[in-house]
Amino acid sequence: MNLHRFFWRELTLVGARLYDRSDFERAVTLVADGTIPAERLISKVVPLTQAPAAFEALEGGGDVMKILVDCTDDAQGVAV
Repeated sequence: MNLHRFFWRELTLVGARLYDRSDFERAVTLVADGTIPAERLISKVVPLTQAPAAFEALEGGGDVMKILVDCTDDAQGVAV
């Protein structure tokens, strides 16, 4: 997404989601107490440089649940 157009034309970007704060709090609790094994939901961890290929993998379907994009400078990418 070219954000320059938003700034140049003074456009407003509005996001929406289907969940509220209490839903996220409940999800965090379920992950923290081990009810939901979060590590099993992440299929792969990739560095930011591999994000485009990761999105292609998600769009292609198959055996991919979630791909975590690591934006730190030293990210190497890890198969989970």
